[in-house]
Amino acid sequence: MPVTFVRRAASAGTAALLAVLLSAAANSAATPDIKRKHRSARQHSSATTTSQRKAAPTQAPAQAQALLPRFGSPYAYRQAVGDTWYNTVDSNGRILATSNDTGGYAGACVTRAQHGSDIAINRMKGPPRDLAIRTINCMRAYGPMGGGPSPDGCSWKTGGITRIGHTVYLAVARQLRRCNADQSKGLQPSFNASIIKSDDDGQTWTNPWGRHSRYGAAPAWNPDLKRYRAMFAGQNFSAPFFVQYGPGNTNTVDGADKYLYAVSNDGYAYDGNYLLLGRVPLGKVQQRTAWQFYHRGANGPYWSGSLSDAAHVLDAKHGISQPAIQYVPALRRYVLVTFSYRYTTAFPAPSATPYTSFAIYSAPHPWGPWTRVFDRSTQRSLWCGTHCRAGSPNDHYGFYDPTLVQKYVFRSGPANQTVFTSGDFKNQTPRWEPVNLYRLRELPLTLVG
Repeated sequence: MPVTFVRRAASAGTAALLAVLLSAAANSAATPDIKRKHRSARQHSSATTTSQRKAAPTQAPAQAQALLPRFGSPYAYRQAVGDTWYNTVDSNGRILATSNDTGGYAGACVTRAQHGSDIAINRMKGPPRDLAIRTINCMRAYGPMGGGPSPDGCSWKTGGITRIGHTVYLAVARQLRRCNADQSKGLQPSFNASIIKSDDDGQTWTNPWGRHSRYGAAPAWNPDLKRYRAMFAGQNFSAPFFVQYGPGNTNTVDGADKYLYAVSNDGYAYDGNYLLLGRVPLGKVQQRTAWQFYHRGANGPYWSGSLSDAAHVLDAKHGISQPAIQYVPALRRYVLVTFSYRYTTAFPAPSATPYTSFAIYSAPHPWGPWTRVFDRSTQRSLWCGTHCRAGSPNDHYGFYDPTLVQKYVFRSGPANQTVFTSGDFKNQTPRWEPVNLYRLRELPLTLVG
């Protein structure tokens, strides 16, 4: 999940980042943004539940265009401090995006009482590189940046977000706040996940236990269990990301008109090892007992309510961090965008956080087979090759948490897509970059040649 605030900086770094946020809040009016192996389709279509019911039919993929991803140069939103800009489209056609460890756009969530938010909800309108952004909910129930004092010493972060009809669903989970042995090598645990929902495009939220609030309806602490209430307790399916189709769940295939699909890695925000696939009837998203998980058996694939021995739909050792998956109708394929940190025991020290790589996978169905079509370091050479007009091709940006922008998938062709991301949270102000790296950045993405 998103990096936690304490993980981003020691005490001196914390003070520096808070100073940046307070400065952004004070000068928002005067500081403009920078301008302008799996089985055949036949087998999958006959997949059964544990009660031997047939799974939803699948759509045979058309002859797909070859994916040849290429990135363009990044564009920074100076006042959009934070990371984890996962997004959907609201009921009025605007981008609805999360941000974590954030001051809100232009410092909207920075007050004397609370220095920013663990989680915020943002509304965006306009074309790429010219978005009008507004933070519409600082989600105060989830605490300040880094979580603040809490019974488990951890903090809240978001997972996937999507809209089904007029209801927005958002995954939230706890993540470790302090850098200890469990967080080495990028393996920041994510655990005790739940799904909250909003029927008014993010203004108010309801958790699975009926709590409704304009502050986000965070799951409550359970003193008997010594943890926060959770749909997915522990590290079982604890980093859920929804498979997205068209805005409001249009343009569905593979039974997504009846089920919401979601994936999770093996319980880590960064550098997980494999993906599991789950589904739930659209009207029962917040009911844990209604969830089923994809298995492979001697008689073919099937769905079961048990996570035990669920199939790995994708394996990539230390290579899967918070995967954002979008069905792209123009390609009749699913596109998964993720990233990973360089595998090192020094993580998350400043000597390690600049070194990330983007990976893109493609598949004809949510269960695969998934094929890696792109894997590149997030250096300047990502967009300018060896002939850069400014800086060096070897400049490291440490981009992480990349995600396609759902709205543009359905407004533009595969050759004109956009990825949201954020940059190195430890080395935020390199000499060659005029804008702090820990900001929302857009990268143009061409998916096809």
